[in-house]
Amino acid sequence: MLEKQLEDRTYLVGERYSIADIANYAYTLTVPVAGLTYSDYPNVLRWMRSIESRSAVVKGQAVPFSQPIMGTKHAKLVEEDSGFRAQEEKLAKVLVEAKEQFGAST
Repeated sequence: MLEKQLEDRTYLVGERYSIADIANYAYTLTVPVAGLTYSDYPNVLRWMRSIESRSAVVKGQAVPFSQPIMGTKHAKLVEEDSGFRAQEEKLAKVLVEAKEQFGAST
């Protein structure tokens, strides 16, 4: 849904950053947890990178706390680090097998 919405616009509600972008950004960080890949959603990835380049977001992400690797940091590691990519591929297979075993769908 976001992929289509961002097809012809910079932000979710047009060309201005809004509460819609702020509210939805956090959900996009869970793409890998859902067994999906950012490369399948180029418009979403472009939008995320745009948001992550905003000075307030950069400052907020610089606050130290323990967090999993998510968002475009995750996408970059998958693209550039073959070891990380291999581990993510193993985890994706485990997720698929678990879904099949327990009859879950995405």
